[in-house]
Amino acid sequence: VSRPAADDLPDPAQRATVLHTVLDLLRGDSLLARQPRLAERCYHLVHRLCADPVTSDVALRYLRARETFVSTQLRAVPAAITTDRPRATSAELHARAWLWRTAALELHSLVLQDSRPRAKLIAEWLVADAAQTDDADVFTSRPSAFLDAQMHLLALFSGVRQAYRDAMATLQHQRREAEADSADADAMDAEDIVKSDDVATAEDAALLGVDISSCVAPNARGCALYDLAALAALLRQAERTLDAAGALGSAAARQRAHAAMRRLTVRCYFANQERELFFAYASALRGWKEMAEIVVTSAWDRVEAGGRAARERTAFQLLRGLVQTVSEHDAALMSPEDETRHAEVLTALASTLTLFSERLSLEWTRAGVLTRASLAAAKPGAAGHARALPPATESQLPVEPLLD
Repeated sequence: VSRPAADDLPDPAQRATVLHTVLDLLRGDSLLARQPRLAERCYHLVHRLCADPVTSDVALRYLRARETFVSTQLRAVPAAITTDRPRATSAELHARAWLWRTAALELHSLVLQDSRPRAKLIAEWLVADAAQTDDADVFTSRPSAFLDAQMHLLALFSGVRQAYRDAMATLQHQRREAEADSADADAMDAEDIVKSDDVATAEDAALLGVDISSCVAPNARGCALYDLAALAALLRQAERTLDAAGALGSAAARQRAHAAMRRLTVRCYFANQERELFFAYASALRGWKEMAEIVVTSAWDRVEAGGRAARERTAFQLLRGLVQTVSEHDAALMSPEDETRHAEVLTALASTLTLFSERLSLEWTRAGVLTRASLAAAKPGAAGHARALPPATESQLPVEPLLD
């Protein structure tokens, strides 16, 4: 393609390109479930082509005209991640991140180009009830039933969050088993087993005279991990140094050093797994965040089904659903490091929550709800009687319970 702004990709029947092959793979049956790492790379390539200033025009134009790629892929990828393998979960999270970032880019581009039907198709599907089989209405027409609904956008968020929690629980179970086996082999004291990871790691590193942070390096995705090969070389060198200094003269001293080396290796291995998993989780949240923020800003007016009342209910459900999900607390996963990660998630989603609340406030202002609510909270009227509520202009939201 010599002129990306004007030229199109060739018909695959005449001349197939790498992009055509990638799209064929993604159209296949459950590539994401069968080969999540390959699916991740395919979605990453598609996003790179759509985001690059040189190839963006021709790539997006082709995906819209011949593939309806974004809409089709959003519908094809399930909200739930069912794999029980943490590495596969990480790959699936990264794959979803690239797909959702592409969807955000496409939706924003469609809005800027005033391509209303295509933008409407994506935006309305994202806010449609995930339990419905059609996109005829954002939620059911019954005034209060929307509180029990879960739109696709929130179902995607919940699926990512649950997959991360399940995979983290699996990793922590595997880690406890590995450490218990190591403790049995090394005949550790009970008080050594219950020490925190940081304390135990610092003590083992001090015993060997090593700095394991020197083995940390970013992987291909940019996640900082322990280089296990470099760690093994560092531990071997530490053993030689201790041996030369006469610190391993007794069998007991050598056994303690070998036990510390095993414990450090096990901890670094599982630390890598947990870091990769959280890195993938954070990546998926960033992709979801981009998509969600486009929906409630530039693409909001493309949510037309059900009119203004449906948009009001959608804004309410978005804010309510996100707050409920991020406030869930799982005591089993709340180590100090988990607490730090949870705080990072809340910080990353702060701007999204702000946009959701601003959107709801705007919709309530349009419906006259805020005026109604302020009067409801005002002082009683004459003779101690409560002031009567003026009728809301159009709102179908249950305002009074929200004021309690």
